[in-house]
Amino acid sequence: CRNRCTTNMEENITMLLSSFRKAHLPIIHIKHDSSALTSAFHSSHAGNELEDHAKPLTTNNEPLLHKSVNSAFIGIDLEKRLREQGTLSLVIVGLTTNHCCETTTQMAGNLGFDVFFVRDAIATFDRHFEGETIKANEVHFNTLASLNEEFATIVTTKQILESIATI
Repeated sequence: CRNRCTTNMEENITMLLSSFRKAHLPIIHIKHDSSALTSAFHSSHAGNELEDHAKPLTTNNEPLLHKSVNSAFIGIDLEKRLREQGTLSLVIVGLTTNHCCETTTQMAGNLGFDVFFVRDAIATFDRHFEGETIKANEVHFNTLASLNEEFATIVTTKQILESIATI
């Protein structure tokens, strides 16, 4: 990892989405739209659009939910949607390991969902604190260690793809 970990994230997300679509598994996309005008995640900022590999297919009934805080369970009806469709397990991918993905995973675990955190389809960036730079791979692995067996099962893209193939 340079200043972002994981290097194959986009490719892995593309493979996972394709596999979920072929297996007719439900997909819900979550986009962070900060309410803070100065945030890079504010909807008015260039670069806050979903990348092509992660965009929902409207023809596949893939909802795109917009949240304004780290957790996808606050301020939107994600839990209601999941319960109504009978979802018991979640597969988490995206940005960033130690913010949105981690917070959503912790809440999902607390709400009783079985969470699979796909370590090579999630990424983060270098962090800075007290004049020090914490490399993205360190942030990433510390988050994995914190979530593992407490809030989620840490898996790889390959493991999820193999699991889907048996459905």
